Amino acid sequence: MRPLSTVTHRRTQWKHKAKQRGDRDRDQRKQLARISAERDRATKALQAALTRLRQLEAHMQRLVTRPKVDVVWLALPLL
Repeated sequence: MRPLSTVTHRRTQWKHKAKQRGDRDRDQRKQLARISAERDRATKALQAALTRLRQLEAHMQRLVTRPKVDVVWLALPLL
């Protein structure tokens, strides 16, 4: 059987390493959650921007094309 001092010393070392490992793991979880939240916000912002861009492009297409009736009324005085 090992002397009590050796067992106590090893237990103290194990506790110290376990605390360091736990601190590191907690920090990594927090950082991962922060990065995931930031990525989700960026993805939502990108989707919103793309939706807005599509709406603006569709609106511009409607403004560029004139109804056929307007074109006819514009052409009649020229003839």
